[in-house]
Amino acid sequence: MTSLLDKCSLSKVVHLIPYDGIGGVEVAAKSLPGGIHGCFEFHKYFLADKGRAGKAAFQHAGLLASVNDPRNFIRAISWLIEFRPNLVIASLWRSCVLLILLKIVRPWTKSVVFLHFANDVHFLDKVFTRMAMAIATEIWTDSEATRQARIPKRLLHRSRVISFMVEPVLQKAIPMVRPKFIFWGRLNSQKGLDRALELFSRIKFEFPAASFAVIGPDGGQRSDLLKQVDRLGLRHAVEFHGPMSRSQITQLAAEHSFYLQTSVMEGMAMSVVEAMQLGLVPVVTPVGEIANYCTDGESAIFVSDIQQAVLRIGALLEHPAAFSLMASAAQALWQGKRLYRDDVLAACNELLNSRTTS
Repeated sequence: MTSLLDKCSLSKVVHLIPYDGIGGVEVAAKSLPGGIHGCFEFHKYFLADKGRAGKAAFQHAGLLASVNDPRNFIRAISWLIEFRPNLVIASLWRSCVLLILLKIVRPWTKSVVFLHFANDVHFLDKVFTRMAMAIATEIWTDSEATRQARIPKRLLHRSRVISFMVEPVLQKAIPMVRPKFIFWGRLNSQKGLDRALELFSRIKFEFPAASFAVIGPDGGQRSDLLKQVDRLGLRHAVEFHGPMSRSQITQLAAEHSFYLQTSVMEGMAMSVVEAMQLGLVPVVTPVGEIANYCTDGESAIFVSDIQQAVLRIGALLEHPAAFSLMASAAQALWQGKRLYRDDVLAACNELLNSRTTS
């Protein structure tokens, strides 16, 4: 019997990512393994081997050096020119630099700019991402909020939203309501953890048994957050766990009732999605796509005024039935949703079979 591979010539797709880590971009990327998918090979290239991704079949990485090291950029563009991919996907602004360089040398290469935040992070992000969007075949986003916020109107016709559901989470029993809060993600200014600690300190005043577990690597804010914990007298109530695996997070989350994240800006906010699937009630700021998939008072508590949020959390702690209803609504929202892996593979297939390059 003739196999599918005998019937098609394998194209090559490369997903460019600055480095391997535990952020939303990297977690989603891990859910789609490199390999042969239908009529194309799917490869990942990490600009720097900062996360020690290492090399493997269909996975490539630069030097174990700074992601800003010029040697990594030279190494990456040289590899891309020699490898001659049919389609390149660029996640985050440093990857956009590589995409721009590649399009200068090989303008016919099909390309995608993949946006993961609803806001520009800084000036370089704004400049290089916009340059890359202008020459890309398509623009993908992690949410409709990101799509509307960052893509110029004249380019919206060649954009699409990719699901950021990494994998379906086995439905858990709704936890018994307790004043136990949890967060996972990078400890950076974007996540607004200083405001989360302020809110938690007021919860702790009303409910002395309250606790807050903070999971994730330092993104530049850990030292300041530790000082704030001391200043607020929360040393015995807030625990910083550092990075943890997905299974470890799931296990620890089962002991908690609320997911607390007061971000300044977001795209899809994958941690919030994961928390909702685990039956936690999100206590969140309505930024990015959170405002679209969470419903205040039904599946989440929105934080605009801290004191009002504290009162609403207190009401749930005193009325377990109301908590269970909100947690069940949060969990039910994600049943049967499309997965990242399926969306990316389908979009790659469509692009490879089209005639458009930019």
